Order: sequence, then structure tokens, then C-alpha cells
Amino acid sequence: MSGFGGSIAVADGNEAPRDDIKLLAENLARVEATMATKEELQAAVGRLEEEFKTAIGGLERTFSRQIGQLASPIASRAFVV
Repeated sequence: MSGFGGSIAVADGNEAPRDDIKLLAENLARVEATMATKEELQAAVGRLEEEFKTAIGGLERTFSRQIGQLASPIASRAFVV
């Protein structure tokens, strides 16, 4: 065993057992991994949102064009009656 006697002095002068320090370090690592995953997921969602906006914009333009193409013959037939 090291000269620390199984504990490590912390900033306020209290001593924390090595097991507690190890547990805190492990928990911190988990939190950091979770935050990295959260940030990656947020970035992926952002990319998907942009892809959907682009796709929806394309569909809107296509439908608008198709409606315009159908409206002209319908309007001309309405006046023929």
C-alpha cells in the first residue's frame, strides 16, 4: 500500500477513501460518456431535420407544379360548358 494509508486528502482537508474516489471517477466517466452520446444524438437529429426540410421543400415544389398543370385544363373546361 502507498504512504497515503488507503485514503486521499481532498481540498477541504477531509480524507476520502480510495474506493470513494474510484467510484466518483467511474461515475464522472459515465456522465461524460452520456453527455457525448447526447451531443452526438442532438447533432444527428439536427442533420435529419435539415434533410426532412429539404425533402419536404422538394415535395411542395413538385406538388405545386403538378397542381398548376392540372388547374389549367380544368379551368379551360369550366368555361367551355
